[in-house]
Amino acid sequence: MGKCALNISVGITDTCEEYKNMEEFIEDKKLKSYFALLTLSIQKEDIPHLPSQYQDFSLYLYEKDYVKANNSLLSINKATSALVCASLLGDKISTASSNAILKKASHNGYKKASLYWLKKSPQNAKRILLLQ
Repeated sequence: MGKCALNISVGITDTCEEYKNMEEFIEDKKLKSYFALLTLSIQKEDIPHLPSQYQDFSLYLYEKDYVKANNSLLSINKATSALVCASLLGDKISTASSNAILKKASHNGYKKASLYWLKKSPQNAKRILLLQ
């Protein structure tokens, strides 16, 4: 599922087919909950089984409280986890969160993620359009 998460974190659509092919054999609630988060099918009962860095974010995402989800995103320390969550927010990500994620990606040397967030940033999108 790591490949799926990494793809999602850089804006590549991934339905986690490799996981789906093995899903019937997987009994680990943590993996099932993480899959539910990655596919935006998270339910409230899945949240306690997620790693702690995802729990608040997932609750707010489940509740569709995007202001709190954005705020929660800013407190996720692990860069790869923050990148995944930012991508899961889609068009509900705030400009402040988008800028923070771009900074985190570039600070950690994640070239592909940096380019993705640079293009996705509303203020940078305008600049890119002007340059074309």
